[in-house]
Order: sequence, then C-alpha cells, then structure tokens
Amino acid sequence: MEEQFFKSLADNLDCICYFIRPDHTVIWKNKKADDFLRNSSAQKCFNIFYDRETPCEDCNISIAKKRGDAPFITREINGYFYHHKIIPVYEQNLYMGSFIILKDITAQIQTEKREYISNLRFNTICEIGNLGVWEFNPKEKNILYLNPVWYTSLGYEPYEYPPTTETFANLIHKNDLDRVFKEIDNMSLKKQINFQIQFRLKRKDGTYQSIKSYGKAVEFDQNGFPVKMTGIHMDIKEFNDD
Repeated sequence: MEEQFFKSLADNLDCICYFIRPDHTVIWKNKKADDFLRNSSAQKCFNIFYDRETPCEDCNISIAKKRGDAPFITREINGYFYHHKIIPVYEQNLYMGSFIILKDITAQIQTEKREYISNLRFNTICEIGNLGVWEFNPKEKNILYLNPVWYTSLGYEPYEYPPTTETFANLIHKNDLDRVFKEIDNMSLKKQINFQIQFRLKRKDGTYQSIKSYGKAVEFDQNGFPVKMTGIHMDIKEFNDD
C-alpha cells in the first residue's frame, strides 16, 4: 500500500523519479521519467537516462550508501540541467537501492546565465566610462550599494572604506554639504522620481573632484514616497575649489 501510494504521488510530481537496485538496474520509474527515457531496451540507469555504457564518474550511489543520504547536486544531462538527489532505502540494515529524483532547473540556469552576462556587460561599461554606481534609501538616508568604480574613480581601493552615509558626508566638500543633503531631504519628503545634482568629493590625494550625479527612484513605500534610488556619478571637472 505504501509503495503504491508513493508511486501515485511520484507520478504527479513535476520531476523525474525512479528506483534503482544496488547494481544500478532501474526497476521502477514515474511518468516524467518515461518522457525522459532515451533507450527503452536498456535496464541500467546510466544507459537509460544518460546514454552511457558505464556509471558516471560522479555517480554518488556509494556516497549515499556510506552517509545514509546524499546532498542535491547539479548535473548537466544532454544539454539540460537538473538538481540530482539520491535517497537510499534500507531493509534491516541491508541496502536495497535508491530513489533518484531529478528536477529540471534548465530555465533557472539560463536565467542566471542571462543575468550574469547582463551584469558583466553593465560592469564593463561602468569601468570603461569610469561611472560610479550607487543605491540609496532617501527615507532612511542609508547607502545600500556602491560599485568598485565609485571608489577607484576617486583614487581609493574598492571598498577601502565602508559605504555609509557618514563616510559619504565626510567626503563631500564643505561648501556643497548642506545643498546635497537638502536635495536628499527633498527626495524623502516628495514623491520625486528623478535626481540630479553637482557637487565635489574628496579624492584620496586630498584634492576635490567635481561630480555630477544622476539617479532615479525605483522602489516606493505604500504612500508613494521613494525608498530606493539607483544612479551613477561621473567626473565633470566643472567646479573650482573654493
């Protein structure tokens, strides 16, 4: 009854499930596994599912038997990516075989790959253009993120100092400080979407660099006030030190 219940449950799962004996022979598989079948005449799991003549080098059946379980691993099979899980079955301390579960994560992997490529392109553009990227919460006045170029464009090592509002204030030229934070206050008190301001930041060598910063609100609270802004700053060399 329990076996029949498990098989019925497995047939409704959106993943590949099958049971193998200690010699890798497949003795049961669910409907999803049938769709995945590559060689209907084969009996060994590495023949049926992976079109191999011998077990995979990273097959962790032995690990499962020794540990009593095995962690999820990610495997590529015929161009698709799967989370692979082994659940060993024992009867009176005798290893009888393992349930194998394969969850298709190809779409997730492809999305992560696209995001990685997109981020790589963006970071490359920022490096070439010497653009500092920032994220800021105008309501709480918290800096959420500064990219490495934000530091290196001012002569500092990436993350040489913590990305805090206090540190940022200490870098702003004294004649620009009140104006910058007044603009930040305006952002937190108004339903303002775009942000643009010029000011000076202190470089590591003690000189001041003229900056133009552009930003846009990307997240809002329930009342429509911005709680997250993202933007860039760039060197414009338009101000003279006072």
